[in-house]
Amino acid sequence: MSTSGRRFEILLPLRFNDGSPVPDDFIADALVELRGKFGAVSAETQRIEGQWQHAGQVYRDELIRVENNPAKAGLVLDPKTWPWSSARFGMSMEC
Repeated sequence: MSTSGRRFEILLPLRFNDGSPVPDDFIADALVELRGKFGAVSAETQRIEGQWQHAGQVYRDELIRVENNPAKAGLVLDPKTWPWSSARFGMSMEC
């Protein structure tokens, strides 16, 4: 398996639970923080819709997908050596 085929996805909400929009600055700050932590980050502008339920209340999400691939960014040769990698546990997250 190619090490460049591993990636990690984070879904960031575009709206708070009350339906108000998450400020663009919050999203930008999150991307900067992720880049600082992992060395590289990519974000899609396509909106992702989701639903979840808690205590009988159904919430609808509008999300963006953020990806990071430490091997492709040149931070590690083998994803299994990356401290935050699920690859250490034999999980596959191939593209």
